Amino acid sequence: AIGLALAPVVRAAPCPPANIAAPLALVIVPTRELAKQVDEELSWLFVPAGVRVASVTGGASYRDERRALSAGPAIVVGTPGRLLDHLQRGSIDPSRVGAVALDEADRMLDLGFRDDIESILALLPDARRTHLVSATFPREVRALADAIQTDAVFAEGTPLGTANEDIEHLLHLV
Repeated sequence: AIGLALAPVVRAAPCPPANIAAPLALVIVPTRELAKQVDEELSWLFVPAGVRVASVTGGASYRDERRALSAGPAIVVGTPGRLLDHLQRGSIDPSRVGAVALDEADRMLDLGFRDDIESILALLPDARRTHLVSATFPREVRALADAIQTDAVFAEGTPLGTANEDIEHLLHLV
């Protein structure tokens, strides 16, 4: 779903290799594991378009990440702290970012990443699409959505309270 939302932006212009990355889109995720999963899925999805994807996460080799960023990815997937670090160090030029997606926004807020997210978004161009994906929409997520999005469209998979009506829950004591 994130790839489909980013497609119009990342297919618009190529990102030639350079000393620093100048991606067209950023995907912010809460964990290394999710970053790897999103990187793999987006890489697979955009192979026919020749779109490169790179990921940056805490605990990974900074040197390997710099090498991946210098290959000119159109999409950079990262955890908030490491993504902010690369932006502040200048290894990612945010000037071409036309879209940003926050995946598992509720989880990122639970982990205390709100300041990092706001700092990242402050470095990006104002004229960008901002996508926020969250399994739940508590007050904090709604406040973040209202603060970072304009003319937002709320899409809900199932109406509140209707999920799992067709699932029978059983408990077996062993």
